[in-house]
Amino acid sequence: MAKNIQDLRSMTAPPQRAYEFEVEIVGLSTGSEEGLTTRAQSVSIPATSNEAIEINYKSRKTYFSGRDSSSNTVSISFLDDENFTAYNYFQKWNDDLINNPVTGGGTTRALYTATVLIKTMAGDDETVTSTTRLLNAFPTEIGEMSMSYDTNQQVTFDVTIQYDQKLFEPV
Repeated sequence: MAKNIQDLRSMTAPPQRAYEFEVEIVGLSTGSEEGLTTRAQSVSIPATSNEAIEINYKSRKTYFSGRDSSSNTVSISFLDDENFTAYNYFQKWNDDLINNPVTGGGTTRALYTATVLIKTMAGDDETVTSTTRLLNAFPTEIGEMSMSYDTNQQVTFDVTIQYDQKLFEPV
């Protein structure tokens, strides 16, 4: 039986809502803080792509899979609190571990990379439906944080994260 707009309006169940994302940084110590778990407004995970190798033989073309040509960068728009907890965490990660003025940024890679878990949350805000694991990740760009007395919006900022490997783990 076909449904019409009146049938949809009379439904008592709430409509489907957008997913929320929780980002957890594991295996990184920025001094007094061990890791970070916070909510994100949006996550832009790039497509996975492979180069194609073309072989010509006797007027026929054959294609083989080449190297991984994915961009290996993720852009995350974080929601922050009034103490700027997430923003300060990323600033500390960048200033103390990556661009350390004492060592001249000469710290080993193992000290400034972390595992970033991007968890997709179900509509109940508690159930994790999938997890994307980014290995050997570090921030390459911490965006501006716009603050204004005129607006009553939550503070957000963008972070671009570079990583070595992406693992998708459905639940």
